Amino acid sequence: MKNSLIPAILLAAMAISCKGDNSKTAAPKDPVKVKVIRVEKQAAQSNKTYVGRVESATDINISSPFSAKLVSIKVKPGQKVKKGDILAELYSEHIETMFTSAQATVNQAQDAYDRLLKVKDNGSVSELKMVEVQTQLSKAQAALRSATKSKEDCIIKAPMNGTVGEIKAKIGEDLSAMQQIFRLIDLERLEISIDVPEMELSLYGKGSEALVCVPALGEDTLYAKLIEKGVSSSVLGHSYKCKLSLNSCPEDLRPGMIAKVSFCKEEQEAVVIPSSVVRRDGQGTYLWLVDDDLTVRKGRIVTGDFSGSGVIVESGLQVGDRVVCEGMSKISTGMRVSITE
Repeated sequence: MKNSLIPAILLAAMAISCKGDNSKTAAPKDPVKVKVIRVEKQAAQSNKTYVGRVESATDINISSPFSAKLVSIKVKPGQKVKKGDILAELYSEHIETMFTSAQATVNQAQDAYDRLLKVKDNGSVSELKMVEVQTQLSKAQAALRSATKSKEDCIIKAPMNGTVGEIKAKIGEDLSAMQQIFRLIDLERLEISIDVPEMELSLYGKGSEALVCVPALGEDTLYAKLIEKGVSSSVLGHSYKCKLSLNSCPEDLRPGMIAKVSFCKEEQEAVVIPSSVVRRDGQGTYLWLVDDDLTVRKGRIVTGDFSGSGVIVESGLQVGDRVVCEGMSKISTGMRVSITE
């Protein structure tokens, strides 16, 4: 009796199990809800963006004209100066000795010339002697002018209007000839320097307008024009140095700040999509498309420049295509979806 009940119980259990599995398989999965955008052409203004640095149009290093001691500094970093303002004073014993000696030589030559001139008329002095003394006086005067110029050069003056950017020496320091003392910067005329790849250099000409954003100053936009295109390329980057002149310079703008430069092209009809829908994998760039049967697939695309409203698609999309813009993390190729508004 017991032996006959065991097979019956096993068969009943298997029947119940099979019934449960069939019910799970038969239950259809709900389509994943996604939002889409319809592809359409629109007026787009593409732009290229480069990262550059702010530079001064005029940046001068002021050096010691000869070996001397730095005895005083009249300015501080960041101080504005005008052309001719005294920046520092030098002292050179050699220059002082040369100046004193030149003065004495001129006095001596002038005295000899004056005495000979008094007796010239009575014929007691030959014409040759007179020329010799006059020549010695001229040489002495030339040496004095040179010594006076060197003595004046001990006073270091600003060669232009500008701002003291850096002081590179200390009071009491013995300077060598051509050793740098100051860096003088013109903050009234600042430029932006960028590196443009060789394949893009022909896109721009002198006068091309650009928008400039300096993150250190906030989100304000500055306007600039291309004034210089480099003629020699960087060996490593195959790029050319280009410079832009700013229409106006904010007070807080300083050389060395990072700037983002965007060149804008003329408006044209193009397919533009939000950059947030663009994906990348090992095969390239793609996005998710919804077909007429409400299944999704990867659509391979080729993107171009950025536009104000997104990225321009050069190929891979047709007007009317449905591109998934929300719910992308929940879908895979071939999956059925439902479109929500």
